[in-house]
Amino acid sequence: MHRIGTDLYAAGIHYLRTIKKYKTVRFLFELTLLSLVAKLLFVMVIGWGYETFTDSNFAALETPIDKSKKTFSLFFLACFFAPFVETFFFNLIPIYLLHKVIDNSCLLILAASIVFSIIHISYDYIYPIIIFPLSIILSFGFVVKMRVSFRKAFWVTFLIHALHNFISIAILFLTE
Repeated sequence: MHRIGTDLYAAGIHYLRTIKKYKTVRFLFELTLLSLVAKLLFVMVIGWGYETFTDSNFAALETPIDKSKKTFSLFFLACFFAPFVETFFFNLIPIYLLHKVIDNSCLLILAASIVFSIIHISYDYIYPIIIFPLSIILSFGFVVKMRVSFRKAFWVTFLIHALHNFISIAILFLTE
């Protein structure tokens, strides 16, 4: 059993080193897919049902407006506005400030991930826990791409977040 854990760890480290070298489009799609799978697995492992997760996403939209306005509002907020604002305030700013005093990428990723997760407590007390894997992946993507430039890191992280939210919401609407 110990050997399996060691092999999985080694494979994970190898993957993380390899993904850094990917072209931007492949990097975007792989991290988006990884974020969706990680969140799903995390929800399954910690034992909270999918209902809690989906109810949290729609809690803010329980107003008496027609479905088309609700759909447009949700897609605009979740796929453009939130990823843009959250990437700026909870990835770019913390990582930019911290990287001046902390030279450890893992600590940068962890710090930004904790901040990103905590700001989502307004949805539900469980939600920060559920999105923690996503926040780690977004912060990882930002830290990897900031070595090229902070501008590229911002846009790549924004797009991963936007794609993640788009796919999540599309799945919710298709299964509704």
